[in-house]
Amino acid sequence: MLPPGYSGGKTHEFRDKDFHYLHHVLRLKKGNIFRGIDLKGNLYSLTVVECLKDRLTAECRFERKVARPAPFLSLCQCLPKGKKMDTIVRQATEAGVSEIIPVISEFTVPVYESGRDARSKNDRWQRIVREAVQQSGNVFIPEVREPVPLTELTREPAGRGISLFFHNEKLKGESLHEYLSDVPSSISFLIGAEGGLSGREIDFLLEKEFKPVYLGQNVLRTETAALFALASIKIILFERHDWRLH
Repeated sequence: MLPPGYSGGKTHEFRDKDFHYLHHVLRLKKGNIFRGIDLKGNLYSLTVVECLKDRLTAECRFERKVARPAPFLSLCQCLPKGKKMDTIVRQATEAGVSEIIPVISEFTVPVYESGRDARSKNDRWQRIVREAVQQSGNVFIPEVREPVPLTELTREPAGRGISLFFHNEKLKGESLHEYLSDVPSSISFLIGAEGGLSGREIDFLLEKEFKPVYLGQNVLRTETAALFALASIKIILFERHDWRLH
C-alpha cells in the first residue's frame, strides 16, 4: 500500500513504519519487485532500487486502474465504548468493507468532541485501516468518515442500493438472502452500540425505509455483530451463483 502522500512519481522513498514493514516483515531487498496501490486505486509495480538502514527506495511503474469491487459496502457503526471501534475498523477492513461511518446513537457512551479529539480518533482509525489493508492484501483503502448522528442517516437511493439495520429482535421483514437477491449496487448496514438500538431509533429507521435483519438468538457484542453482519453479506454475495430462492 502506497502512503497517502504518494502522487504518482517515478520513485518513492519508504521510511518509518512503511520501511519496517517492507524490509523487516516482508524482507524486501534491492532488486525485489512488489505491488502497491494508491488511494485512487492505481496499481503499481515497484522495484527496490536502494535499501539502507532507515529507508527503502523503489522505482514505481504504473500498471492499471483497479475497478472497485461491487457492490459498495458501507458499515454504519454506532460508536462503542473504549477502543472497541479500533477492533471494528480493523476487522471490517480485513473483511473488505468499502467505507466506515461512525454513528452517534442514543446508547453511544463516549462523548465525541469535535476538533482535536475528533481528528486524533480519525487519524488513529486511518492508521489502523492502512495496517489492515497491508495485512489482508486488499486493493482499496476504506474511508473512515466523520461521525454523524443516527437521525441524519439517509437510506440508499431506491433502485440502486439498499439500507439495512441488524437487530437482536425479529421484526417484520424479509431474509437477508431476499434483500440481496437482486445484488444492489450499494449496501449500507447499521450496527448498534452496546445496548443495541432504542425504540425511537428503530421507528426512525423503519420510517426511512431501512430494512431490518435479525441477528439471531445469541447476544453478540457490538464488535462481533459488525463482523458477523459484514461476513454474512459477503458470503451471500460471493456464493450468489450457487444458491437460489424457492
